[in-house]
Amino acid sequence: MDLFCNKDMVTSIYTSPSPCTFQSNGGTLTITQKAKVSGLQEDLWFDPKALTNILALHTLSSKYHVTYDSQDACFVVH
Repeated sequence: MDLFCNKDMVTSIYTSPSPCTFQSNGGTLTITQKAKVSGLQEDLWFDPKALTNILALHTLSSKYHVTYDSQDACFVVH
């Protein structure tokens, strides 16, 4: 699941016909909006009340080559 909260990083925000309920250790959030992000084909969930932007590894690796650098403990998107 991809979820963004930063309005400056998305475009074309719209209300989804079906809401999504996101549950984490921070609680439950029902999300009703979707948006577009530059460089990605599929729209992702958007809610300014979310605590952070979440971009799934599956989403990135379906479009880009992704590696993990264990020295720096980071993912690198090529």
